[in-house]
Amino acid sequence: AMMETVFCLIGFSGDDPNFLHWSGWVRDNMGDSAPKIYLAGWLDLANHRRRMLEDRGVVPIDLARHPNANRWPEHLRHRRATDWILYTLEYGRPYDGTEWPDPLSGQPADSSIPDDLLPVARVDSPKPKKKEPDHAPRPLPDDWLKQTEDVLDVWSHNRKIYPGWLFVPNSTFFLFNHRTDEWEPLILRALSELAPVDRLYAIRELMWRREISLVPISSSLESAASDALQNVDCQARTIGGVVDTTLRWDEVREAWRNVAFALVTAARHDFKQMLFDQRIEALSPFLDDDLDVAQRIHHERCLWAIYSMDFQTLEGLLANWETANTDPVWMLRKAAILVETNRVDEAIKLFEEAFTHIRRISDDDHSMAGSSRESWALFWAMAHEMGSFWEGKTDSLDRSRFHRRWRELASRKCDALEEKRHLYNFISNQREKSEPPLFDLNVRRDRGFRFSDEQRRRWIAARRAVRLSEVAGLPPSAFRLSMASDILIIAADKLTEIKPEMAVRLVLRAVKYDQDKTLQRVLSRARVAMMPQESAEDLEALCNRAIQYALPRLGSSGKPVGTMSWVERMRVALEVLSRLVLRLDPEQAETIFEAALSYYRDDRFGHPWLSDPLRKLLQRSWEALLPDQHTRRILDLLNIPIVGLDGFSPHYSRRIVEGEYGVPEICSKIMVLDKTAPQVHGARHERNDTAVFAVVQSGGVH
Repeated sequence: AMMETVFCLIGFSGDDPNFLHWSGWVRDNMGDSAPKIYLAGWLDLANHRRRMLEDRGVVPIDLARHPNANRWPEHLRHRRATDWILYTLEYGRPYDGTEWPDPLSGQPADSSIPDDLLPVARVDSPKPKKKEPDHAPRPLPDDWLKQTEDVLDVWSHNRKIYPGWLFVPNSTFFLFNHRTDEWEPLILRALSELAPVDRLYAIRELMWRREISLVPISSSLESAASDALQNVDCQARTIGGVVDTTLRWDEVREAWRNVAFALVTAARHDFKQMLFDQRIEALSPFLDDDLDVAQRIHHERCLWAIYSMDFQTLEGLLANWETANTDPVWMLRKAAILVETNRVDEAIKLFEEAFTHIRRISDDDHSMAGSSRESWALFWAMAHEMGSFWEGKTDSLDRSRFHRRWRELASRKCDALEEKRHLYNFISNQREKSEPPLFDLNVRRDRGFRFSDEQRRRWIAARRAVRLSEVAGLPPSAFRLSMASDILIIAADKLTEIKPEMAVRLVLRAVKYDQDKTLQRVLSRARVAMMPQESAEDLEALCNRAIQYALPRLGSSGKPVGTMSWVERMRVALEVLSRLVLRLDPEQAETIFEAALSYYRDDRFGHPWLSDPLRKLLQRSWEALLPDQHTRRILDLLNIPIVGLDGFSPHYSRRIVEGEYGVPEICSKIMVLDKTAPQVHGARHERNDTAVFAVVQSGGVH
């Protein structure tokens, strides 16, 4: 195990017979593949002794040849040699990128090295400029603007030496994000005091920190960013309409597009389509600046289509998205979207190509880019292997090797398994502090006003979970296994109060079962009733798009073509639509009712899993109709085919309307509530369509 890394002996003479025997054994058994052994100290080696050690693969570092060795007292030679080695190792230690954004601490000052030990080489590796201050000054001193500019200067320097994680790990996140929270109000206040281009640079620093933290930007920052972009025209090279030839416009363009991309993501998460399209279009002149520009535009557009259930548009976007010769993480992100469209074979091929490229990324003490990408790609590798095993394509399954690799990557703060688990646990933790009981009788606690930041932190964590799945390239599920559905579903549950529309869209993406408890909480009757009309209409359109796209992908009697994913997506979309219909206008509800009737007659809805959602869609869309609509539609409802009559298929799912006594059950249960047809309930004992029709006629329903 010692031979796996650099092995250095300090304070040894090299004369010990055991050492000579052992080093000779290493040479004889490992040959040219044996790593070098370093022997450092006051050795004072003769030439023949040096050659003997070198023949055994030992590299002597003989401090007897130090330039100032003649100044060392004889009785202190070994001590001085050891001191020099320790100083050299300390000064020569490169900055550890896992400590970012804090600077290297504990390194001795030059003045602490005795003169007779000099020279001691110092390794000048990139490291943070200085420690970021945790708190903004309060109350504001006279030099608050200077302090703010100093912080921005530190942030800019530290951003340029970012170690390359896809996003900051949890151990770095909390203090890092706290510092950003502390300084953001002061930076926004300082914007009016800055020159226009410096204003853009300041906003870029804030935006970048929010992006790598996966934290959504505030409305204040979004507004300031939008104003700053409008004031800078990168194509005409003007600031506030005035040409400026003194600026480095390549840097200005980089800052402009990075801020613009953050605004694109914000518009997408707010589901503002017109604003999203405008912001995407504003980035088109920057396509030739960097390969990542086109990649992110494609990714953002595909994510918009996914959240909109617009699979038809998504087909074209995926066909035009070329990921060759780019950062392999874009391949993972495209593969994640391919999986959501059930194009699994294409996704596997793209993942395998991405994983090969990721393994070739060479990391060092300063860069974690390869390790971070590999760690998140391991979810793909493990899911693919498990899926192949369960499908009988492989004979063995060893999940432990993936866990071992995650543990190895933990030293670089790249343990994706632990990162994901930590975020999930933080969002789901519902423990509340309980008040102790009062001791005195007839004393009641004044409820008063209490403020806790805990709920807000969980909301932010839920938003981070959504963004994590996008940035890491994790689909909700792949190869019949969960990849990000756990954090997306719990995020939907937590976001129901503050982002109800996002919560519903997450349910449509990640939930596979129409009776899922999160679906029931996110779309409870009370929450649907409080939903804005516009949101309900938008979500209804999403459900219909998902149903219409999935329908041709179901074979006869609902047998899926390929995997079960379209059946699962269909039943969730039907359930969500059946709940939303109660919030729509009666005319819209009637359109959905007509669609439900046609679905019932369609053989492609014959799968047993679609039975209950379709029954509920009929029932609830009928419930949403007005009495006069009931009167017009009752015969359409009663004309639904009955199992066993006229050769109608007796498939399990057709029991949707078969009923206990042979008449449409949905009619008998709902029409009794309708004052226009009081006698319909009595028709439950009749056993054919003619009798039902006669009873309805006698009840005055036409």
